[in-house]
Amino acid sequence: MARKLHRAHDEAQHRPEASRPDHNRRARVEVEFDEQTVLGALFGQFDTNLVQIENRLGVYISARGNRVLIEGPEDAVARARDVLKAMHQRLLTGQDMDAGAVEALIAMSNEPTLDGIITGTPGAPPPILIRTRKKTIAPRSVTQIEYMKALVRDDVIFALGPAGTGKTYLAVAQAVAQLISGSVQRLILSRPAVEAGERLGFLPGDMKEKVDPYLRP
Repeated sequence: MARKLHRAHDEAQHRPEASRPDHNRRARVEVEFDEQTVLGALFGQFDTNLVQIENRLGVYISARGNRVLIEGPEDAVARARDVLKAMHQRLLTGQDMDAGAVEALIAMSNEPTLDGIITGTPGAPPPILIRTRKKTIAPRSVTQIEYMKALVRDDVIFALGPAGTGKTYLAVAQAVAQLISGSVQRLILSRPAVEAGERLGFLPGDMKEKVDPYLRP
């Protein structure tokens, strides 16, 4: 069945349950997309993007026409809805959508203020930006805001988080911005020496030949 898309209109129907918080509460949410030109990119080839959301969040997603129905645990359904909206918004602004971008949005959907950060308040600029010659990078979650502030403020930072949440990307962007502004004179990129089935002492040749395998990309 062809899956199609969304935007602007949400209808949620919840089964009657106790008002106390319950992570096992089930929900159904229907999302309707007015702009359908990007639906193919949104769903991915053979619906791979939708399947990725289903597997990561434990929900069931079905689509008919321009409507998408999401079913599952209440919290997971809300996150899946926000991820689909964020994906659609990114595609409308001309950004690419691949598995890494979907994973990043899924990871960031755990932030309680994701919806407000993704959609943005009209006229309200982000609290911090990174500007390079090619583009301006704005934070997309509360955690990224704090991370970007720390990149400006601190000399040494340890960043922990899921793959695709912008740890390396933001650090490199900040380094490039500082190089352009002249606040630093050069950039030094380092990586761990990862063995590829060999041990350094057993490699033949002089010191340069022994070290070169560890400096490959």
